[in-house]
Amino acid sequence: MDHQTHNAIVSFIWGIADECLRDIYQRGKYRDVILPMTVIRRLDSVLEETKGAVLAAKRKFEAANVDVPPETLCIKAGQAFYNDSPFLLKDLTSRTNEQNLKADFIAYLKGFSPNVREILDKFKFRVQIDTMDDAHILGAIIEKFTASDINLSPYPIYKDAEKKELLHPGLDNHSMGTIFEELIRKFNEDNNEEAGEHWTPRDVVELMADLIFVPIRHELLDATYSCYDGASGTGGMLTVAQTRLQELAEEHGKAVSIHLYGQEVNPETYAICTADMLLKGDGAEAANIEYGSTLSEDHHAKMDFDFMLSNPPYGKNWKADAAKMGGKSDIKDPRFHLTLADGEEIDALPRVSDGQLLFLLNNIAKMKQNTKIGSRIAEVHNGSSLFTGDAGSGESNARRFMIENDLVEAIIALPENMFYNTGIGTYIWILSNKKEKRRKGKIQLIDATAMKAPLRKNLGKKNCEFTPELRAEILHVFLAYEENDVSKIFEGKEFGFWSVTVERPLRLRIERERALPAGLLRTDEERAAYQRALDTAPLDDWTAFAKATGLRPALLKKLRPHITVKDAAAQPVAGEADPALRDTENVPLEYPGGIVAFLENEVRPYAPDAYIDEKKTEIGYEISFTKYFYRPIELRSVREIMSDLRMLESSMENLMDDDNVVTRGLYSPKRKFCTYTQWNLCCPATWKVKRVREMFSFRRGLSITKENLETEGIPVINYGQIHSKQNSMLGVTDDILRFVSPSYLYSNPSALVQKGDFIFADTSEDREGSGNCAYIDRDGKIFAGYHSIIAHAKDNLTERKYFAYLFRSPTWRHQIRKKVNGVKVYSITQQILKDSFVVIPTEDEQREIVEYLDNRCYSIDSLIVKMQQKITLLQELKSTLISDVVTGKIDVRDAEIPTNPSME
Repeated sequence: MDHQTHNAIVSFIWGIADECLRDIYQRGKYRDVILPMTVIRRLDSVLEETKGAVLAAKRKFEAANVDVPPETLCIKAGQAFYNDSPFLLKDLTSRTNEQNLKADFIAYLKGFSPNVREILDKFKFRVQIDTMDDAHILGAIIEKFTASDINLSPYPIYKDAEKKELLHPGLDNHSMGTIFEELIRKFNEDNNEEAGEHWTPRDVVELMADLIFVPIRHELLDATYSCYDGASGTGGMLTVAQTRLQELAEEHGKAVSIHLYGQEVNPETYAICTADMLLKGDGAEAANIEYGSTLSEDHHAKMDFDFMLSNPPYGKNWKADAAKMGGKSDIKDPRFHLTLADGEEIDALPRVSDGQLLFLLNNIAKMKQNTKIGSRIAEVHNGSSLFTGDAGSGESNARRFMIENDLVEAIIALPENMFYNTGIGTYIWILSNKKEKRRKGKIQLIDATAMKAPLRKNLGKKNCEFTPELRAEILHVFLAYEENDVSKIFEGKEFGFWSVTVERPLRLRIERERALPAGLLRTDEERAAYQRALDTAPLDDWTAFAKATGLRPALLKKLRPHITVKDAAAQPVAGEADPALRDTENVPLEYPGGIVAFLENEVRPYAPDAYIDEKKTEIGYEISFTKYFYRPIELRSVREIMSDLRMLESSMENLMDDDNVVTRGLYSPKRKFCTYTQWNLCCPATWKVKRVREMFSFRRGLSITKENLETEGIPVINYGQIHSKQNSMLGVTDDILRFVSPSYLYSNPSALVQKGDFIFADTSEDREGSGNCAYIDRDGKIFAGYHSIIAHAKDNLTERKYFAYLFRSPTWRHQIRKKVNGVKVYSITQQILKDSFVVIPTEDEQREIVEYLDNRCYSIDSLIVKMQQKITLLQELKSTLISDVVTGKIDVRDAEIPTNPSME
């Protein structure tokens, strides 16, 4: 089929929708009629020449009072389907009575074989028949599809009886499948909200196919291969994979047979998928597509496959599937209840709000083990599969199983806005259980986020694509297996860590002056024992004191809260940890010396009595592209910026009345510097570098709701109170408080903050230049924002304002940015903050820095205001000038228009 014929058929069918369905169906619902009618017409035309044989066989069996075997009718029809009604579709065009037309059309559809009737049922086509009949367009639709303007049959149509002059060529199965896929694409693009749910862009599918087939192209044999998609949608991945594998086999002189398998839970897309395969003549393949949920109704549970491609739904709740499998806590499905190499059993069930990792585990369970190439998998996921879930969670366990079993070959980050209904970042996972030698034990990360070509017209949220050249470039990076700016290669252990619980002993001191509640000590013996212990036992050692009393453990448990206080100088309570001092640490699996060395090097220098509760230690895995590919913008020096400012000042002569913003002597040649490896930063040698955990404690703040908001008696920090010089300099600005307004506070949870608090909140990429820390200079309550964390200084810092400036500096933000997860919103956690570093000048220098920055920043802010005012006036001048000239108020032949207008 040539391109012109293809376009003519697609345009004609598309035109039927516009001509007949407008004003009856919404545009997004056109496909509910057009797609099933296209299927019906194609199948009808394929069966036309064998219709007589089918009817004759049916009459023969009926005459013998024997049920007609479906297999016999399929043989007579020469297809994997049949229609034993007395009609062809074109016979119905002669029906003038609408009631008869509807009845005969329904009888005609009932004559199809069960596999076709199932497709029509999944399309819910009976409902469309009623709608078309009520609107009196059923006859027009049938007439359009049987018109001589197009030929959807495999047989040519001639202009003359002698068959010498061709009118329309026959349409083979492949060409019909191509046309049907084109219609699916057009309808999906025309209905973008749903397209991303069921249809992966063809450019992404073609890249996925290349990534799993090209690496093993030289190992293909003259053999049969299987391809599976557990979230098959309309079947695009399967058909593209089939075509690509056949092409590669032919290029290498191999004859391969490819069988397709899949499962789909959405009835309409299941119908489209199976119909597409029937239209291509793949009747057996259509039977391999099963209907139902892959998670709870796996129809291919006992099969394994050579190749698997999938785009599982992101963020889809699988609670209903969990219920069908007996409830999440009782699921023992071997696909998700895994055994590690050392025999340890783990559950890899993610939270019920997002089941995409289950589809990947389902594919892993279907990998072939005893073939040369094993199985290869390509799946598209969003970022949550990379890093969601703490150590020991289902998500982390799934990653652990894949990495420790050396299944992950590569993960490729795709550009944003590649899909129709979402702009989020997506990633292609490439898995294999027969890695080539150089890849064993390693994982390749590829950053392809910048490899994209813009679309001339957006398709929903899809505004870019992979051209053939870009796909070839990504494939080259994958095959080359070399490290560069877009490709990094790591040992699997790089992504693993121990999550350890760090405990410190509970230390209690007995307060002898404390009065006991009446009735707590009921007998004279108990009171005497208590008094004797007060007189003789050490009061800074609860263990010794408790033993000295001789009282029952149950009574001591009731007594202790009333007579003890925590005291860091007291003796440890035997066998008890202080929950308030409990902390968690993530220790990299590759940390030299392991957990023991980490404890000695990173914890005990600050807490000598700390120890690890080994029972709570978990192994976790997460993969952060940000960590390895983030490249902060290089900051220009102050001198460079000042040079530009002077140039600007010279062109704005009278705008600034003073030169307070000009700085002199910022660097002293006598000052000695040293490099701190934690930041890769050069700082004065007299300054210190400490971890944030040494300087600050963390909390999330007390929740405030609408019911008690007005009774707290604490002032609200909101827009109207953040414009003073002091607060704007210290970061209590729109960057963090942009969520806050009085009406918002009364309808959303808030948090208490105290004077001296620092609030760290998640930040967005489009606000990279803004800070993600606010300093609070008075008690109040504030809407906490998204994932905000409140830190309070452990000690009475000499100059809190210095740290407020430090936390808002780009240098400090870049340190944090390397460790956070997220695509558009960077999620900051307590762990990340605790492990970051701060530079600490001497106390005198802190005061000097704050005084200097207060003055300079205020001057710069004043200048910014003046510049913004001038920009506003210049824009007004431009608009007025244009208006006056084009309306003749200013004669350009006489006017003297200033080239550098001044706004003084």
